Amino acid sequence: MSYRVHKLWPVPVYQTTIAGVDPITFEYLMNLEVSNFDEKNFTHFETPKRKILNSPQLKNLKKQIDHHIDYYVHELLGATRKQKWEITTSWLNKSMPGGWHDLHWHSNSMVSGVWYPKVPANSGAICFHKERSHSNLWRDTLCIDFDNITEYNSEAAIMPELNTLLLFPSILNHSVLDNKSNDARYSLAFNVFPRGIIGEDGNSELIL
Repeated sequence: MSYRVHKLWPVPVYQTTIAGVDPITFEYLMNLEVSNFDEKNFTHFETPKRKILNSPQLKNLKKQIDHHIDYYVHELLGATRKQKWEITTSWLNKSMPGGWHDLHWHSNSMVSGVWYPKVPANSGAICFHKERSHSNLWRDTLCIDFDNITEYNSEAAIMPELNTLLLFPSILNHSVLDNKSNDARYSLAFNVFPRGIIGEDGNSELIL
């Protein structure tokens, strides 16, 4: 039997590995001030500063990330090069043993990403969750039982490794599973937004 499956309107989550940073820059990252902002989760910490990739110490890291953002937006998604896609916010996450992160998405952003400078074994996968309105199969009016778990009927989980870089649409719901290691997991998250004229000379022209 011969057949072909057409995957219609897939959500593009981009995964790659970058070169990372030198030991001095790594120590700079590990020593950034972090605070707890979640009253329900005392094991998750973030940098109060929200533009850490603008620091001179992270210039080379930002250059690597910008390269992959350019590829993701322009080559993979096919967006025009009339706009420049800019990292608007960036911060470091520190997840202690037992740490986790609730389901969330990123507002005021078009593309979001995360890079992992320190990933102990078994320190938790990032999970992407399908919106209920995104019905690639059926709605839950009838909850079908499945014998086989596939990409068509399940949530998606990615276990990051050292220097993994992920890029995805900011509207995509995601969460982080428990850090079951005995060490902290570090990740650098960021948001990206286009700058320039969108819909130039049309009724819906917008300057960003």
